[in-house]
Amino acid sequence: RDEEAVSYFQKVLELDDDLEQARLGLANSLGILHHTDEAEQQYEELNRRNPGFKKSAYNRALMNLSLGRFPQGWEGYETRFLEENKGLKLRQYPYPLWDGSNVETLFIWGEQGLGDEILYASILEDVSRRASKIILEVEPRLVPLMARSFPQIAVIPRDNNRENKNAEVPADAHLPVGSLCKMFRRDWQDFSARAYLTASPQRTEHLRQQLHESGKATVGLSWASTNLKLGQHKSASIEDFAALLTQPGLGFVDLQYGDTAEELRACEKKTGVVIRHLDEVDNTNDIDGLAALIAACDMIVTTSNTTAHIAGALGKPVWILVPHRRGRHWYWFRDRTDSPWYPGARIARQQPGQSWADLIASITPEITAFARELKKAKVN
Repeated sequence: RDEEAVSYFQKVLELDDDLEQARLGLANSLGILHHTDEAEQQYEELNRRNPGFKKSAYNRALMNLSLGRFPQGWEGYETRFLEENKGLKLRQYPYPLWDGSNVETLFIWGEQGLGDEILYASILEDVSRRASKIILEVEPRLVPLMARSFPQIAVIPRDNNRENKNAEVPADAHLPVGSLCKMFRRDWQDFSARAYLTASPQRTEHLRQQLHESGKATVGLSWASTNLKLGQHKSASIEDFAALLTQPGLGFVDLQYGDTAEELRACEKKTGVVIRHLDEVDNTNDIDGLAALIAACDMIVTTSNTTAHIAGALGKPVWILVPHRRGRHWYWFRDRTDSPWYPGARIARQQPGQSWADLIASITPEITAFARELKKAKVN
C-alpha cells in the first residue's frame, strides 16, 4: 500500500520533519513507486541531516543499482554490513581487504543467500586475472557445484557454527563476494551474460532419460521463496500456473524446494495435470542434484528464487517472474526484459494490480511458441 504510505509519511513529517524513520519510509515508498527524483530528494535530505544514517545510504544504493547507476550504487552498497536487518558482518582477518591490485592468494567469502552467491560467482573469471590463487568460501550446499564449475579455484564450505568463520585461511587479502561488483561491474558494458555453472553431465543425462516424454518439451517449475523478509511478496502458488499447465505439448517437473506433495496433489485435482516430482533429488539440500535436474529440463519458469539463479547461471532458457513492488530485487533492474547476468533469462514483470495467474497467462504464448521451435529443431 505504498501510495497510502506516502501520504501518511508526508503527514507525519508535517508534524515533525526531524523523524528520520518517517523520511526513510517516504523515500523507500517513493522509490518503489518509481518516483525516483522525489525519492532522491528525500534520501539527500536524510544524508544532509545525518550523514551517518547508514540505513538510508543502503536503501538509496539499492534504488540506484536497480536503475543501473552503478558508481553511486556500489558505494552505498558497502553499507549493507551496517544495516541491522540484513544480519551481515564484515569479517576481520589478519590481512587486508582486497583493493583490486594483483595478489598471490585471494580469499573471497560468501554472503547473503544462495542466489546471491551464485549471482556474484559470475565475476570470478574477471578476478582470476588479478590473483594467482583464489580461495572461494560458499554455503556448504554449493560446494560440489562450484568446485566442478570453477576447477581452477579452491572451493571451501562456510562453517556456520563458528563466529570467526574460516579464520585460518592463508591469504594475502580477502573480500566479501558482493564487493567484487564495485571493481568489475561499473557500467553496463562490464557485464557479459554467459553460462558459468556446470551440472554433472552423468546425472543430468540420467535425469533427462527419466523426464523424457515423446513429443513434449520438459518445463521445470518453481513458484515460492522462503526469504523471511520478502518471500511472501515473491511467491506465487502452483495453481497460478494453470494457463500454462493446460497447454498441449508440454510436460512439467517440480523444481520447488520444500515439501510440495500436498500442493501438487491439489493442483492435479484442479487442473488434471500431473507435475512430476523426482524423489531422488532433494531440491532443498542437494543443490548439485537440483542443478542437474534443471539442466535436464528444456526450459524453466520460476519466481525470483534460488532456482532462477541456478537456471540462469547454467545458461538455460528461463522465465523469471518478478513482483511489481516489494520483493523485486535490484539485480533484475528496472524495466529490462533480459538479464545482463544470465544469457537465457527472460524477465516477466507484474504490472500494477496484476495477479501471478494473469502474469503467467500473459507469457504462456511465448513459452509455447518457444517449445514448438525447440521441437522443430530436435526433429531437424
